[in-house]
Amino acid sequence: MTIIQKIAMTAGALKNCQESNNTEWIERHTETLDSIAKNNLPSGSGIDCGTLIDKDKSGSDKVVLREG
Repeated sequence: MTIIQKIAMTAGALKNCQESNNTEWIERHTETLDSIAKNNLPSGSGIDCGTLIDKDKSGSDKVVLREG
């Protein structure tokens, strides 16, 4: 599985948990996305503040990244 596939899958799962108010898994999926961003997305070389995953705009069908 690629990083982008993992982000999309996790973002989709996060949205489902938010809709069902499953707070335990909301926290787990949020932590997973934050970890992926910190450990796998670009930082430096013109992206001085790192790259973040926009959890509100991302889902299983699209991934939105923004400067941190």
